[in-house]
Amino acid sequence: MPSVRCLLLGVLLALPLASSGLGLPGSGTLLPSPGAPVGVASSHVPAGSGAPLRPSLTGGTGELLVAPADPGLAPATGVEMDSGGFVPLSLPPDASFQLSLAVVLGAKEAVFGIFENTASAPLPFLAVFSNRTDQYLSLAYWRNLTLVDGSYFDFQLLHASGTNWTLEVNGAPFGGTLANATVDLGVTNLSWDRGVSFSETVAFASTNYVPPSVQVPVAFATLRPGGWYLPRPALANESGGIGGPWGIEGRAQHPTLAPGEIVSGPKVAPVASGTVVWSGGPVPVRVGVNLAPTNPLAFGTVSVTASVTDENGTPLPSVPLSVSDSNGSAFFPAELTTDQNGSALTAFNAPNVSTPGPDPVRVAVALLGFLGEGVGAIAAAPPTELSVTGQAVPGRLSPGASAGFSFVLLDPSGHPAAGVAVLLSLSGPGTVSPSAAASGNTGEVALTVTSDGQLAELLVIATVKAPGYWGHGMARMTVAPRPPTLADRLEPFLWVFVALAVGALFAVALIFRARPKGALPVLRLPLPKRRARPPPPAQP
Repeated sequence: MPSVRCLLLGVLLALPLASSGLGLPGSGTLLPSPGAPVGVASSHVPAGSGAPLRPSLTGGTGELLVAPADPGLAPATGVEMDSGGFVPLSLPPDASFQLSLAVVLGAKEAVFGIFENTASAPLPFLAVFSNRTDQYLSLAYWRNLTLVDGSYFDFQLLHASGTNWTLEVNGAPFGGTLANATVDLGVTNLSWDRGVSFSETVAFASTNYVPPSVQVPVAFATLRPGGWYLPRPALANESGGIGGPWGIEGRAQHPTLAPGEIVSGPKVAPVASGTVVWSGGPVPVRVGVNLAPTNPLAFGTVSVTASVTDENGTPLPSVPLSVSDSNGSAFFPAELTTDQNGSALTAFNAPNVSTPGPDPVRVAVALLGFLGEGVGAIAAAPPTELSVTGQAVPGRLSPGASAGFSFVLLDPSGHPAAGVAVLLSLSGPGTVSPSAAASGNTGEVALTVTSDGQLAELLVIATVKAPGYWGHGMARMTVAPRPPTLADRLEPFLWVFVALAVGALFAVALIFRARPKGALPVLRLPLPKRRARPPPPAQP
């Protein structure tokens, strides 16, 4: 039975970790495989090797199983399980938990999903059993894939070529490469109409353990020629004893769940084995989309509120949604899930458009069991171009020095653009401060540029980064020594001037020393020569 192998795997998955102290006591050993791929821990047990399949446990084991009863399930070339918003469990000592899908393919059975134990973080795994001998053939973990709390992990086992199948996790090959993700299962398609089963398995050595609530959006689906198919009806089966209540239910018990979706945990009432947990295929739902504002400025923030209800208006919680627009915008957050009121909130930046026009925003249910999509639209206004001009820019900057200047922002009418965010950057060796600022009342953005000491050309770039506006400006400056001044040119002759001055002073001192003591130097000036006068006239 597939359920037996799933139950065994909850114990067997602990075995390769035992050598590191991560397994269960008395769990035995497996034969390691040499040359395991990077990032994937492998163990292979050849048929007839005598490796233990049932390690002794002093505690207990338990399993919740959901299997289809649908002749339309096969033939299929792929199977899928969506693990939902997975949250690592708080396990007691020497315990393990596994959430997995088992697929019978001819003489083999592939089992894959998520496993964790007391000392190991949750890990994706892939195992293969032999249906003829019940031997455990291979096991691989994807150790370096981080399972983020609350994220969805979609597993798909798909036929590749010949009898080879590949396992994908969120669209990426298991283990990081196709070689790690590919296994030979001996057949080209799933042919048994009951060859798929979903299970949750718990095992513990000494402390009774009941896993908390777990919600799985898609327990299983098969890939048929017409696309992905949700098998129906599905039946529950419970086995094992874990010393406490542990139930599993589907849409038949909770109408707000989608077909194919299940919820389990200690607060869920147990159901008798063979109970139908869902029947029928996907059902239509209503998706509402509210956008605010509907006429944003280019690059402005638009909030998106989505609501999901059934056709009677009842809110549907825990529904994953995808959101997109016609411009390929990025949404924050990108993954949406409705809350208890059936609502989800995200946001995006309005696109940069040259002319006004509609931008449809689509919100679709990303759940196989629900069919629904809602559309809203915004009409973004084209951005206004601002002129960005450098003012009082120093053309030259000394190595290692700093200089301040500003950029001024003006609108098309020449008026200052105040309160506009601007990003500032520097091309060249140095720094600019601040790296971002808002323009003042005069449209001015002040900044300081500092050279790092190298001789270079610096280019300061100012880029408008504000909803409804665009524009950029540049300022150039050269890092070089300052031009020589007159003092710089006379500096080499300084010592000559000093020597001449000292010599002159020394000569004056010698003159004063050579004169008689107490005598004052006499300055003799030549008397002017008298002109000859003519004699006076003779007297009569």
